[in-house]
Amino acid sequence: RYFREGHYHAAAGAWSEALENRPDDAASLAELARSLLVAGRRAEAKQTWRRLWDLHRRELRVDAALAVYDEACRAGLADLLSPAEMAEAARFKELQLDYRGALDVYRRLYELHPDDPQGHRALVRVIVLCRGRAADAAAAEKWLQEAGRKLPPGPWREFLERDFSRAGAPGAGGPAGLPALPRPAGS
Repeated sequence: RYFREGHYHAAAGAWSEALENRPDDAASLAELARSLLVAGRRAEAKQTWRRLWDLHRRELRVDAALAVYDEACRAGLADLLSPAEMAEAARFKELQLDYRGALDVYRRLYELHPDDPQGHRALVRVIVLCRGRAADAAAAEKWLQEAGRKLPPGPWREFLERDFSRAGAPGAGGPAGLPALPRPAGS
């Protein structure tokens, strides 16, 4: 009732009281997070969505956990999860055949954590999905150019050079200016 009337702080207080009796009530946690957000208490809303994510993961309710993350992202709180958890969320979306959803999570993961190994893997997954299931060649080319500029030497860069090279010849370089890594002498 308080929420509908625009009394968001009162609504947050009412949901907090409800949670005192039932601390793991998912519906109350979701409503508390929404009330806190519109009351301008973003940090508390983020903590509450995090608590709800953890609850759903403990209960193995993947769909519900993904819905919590999606709602937090719509609220501008995409950094709710760690890089490893974001990668897990994207993987779950792929397993559900939600390739566009997975693409969004991988893109966010790379943009939030470009220097993290999970961010590197996410960049590669973005390219693979754009080239494959998401069928967006222009986006794939854009992300390949990003990989050419930002992806450090290592297995992910080598994978892109090997599997996405236009020329297809060893040492010919990769697509969109992704240069081939120097090869050891005699290889």
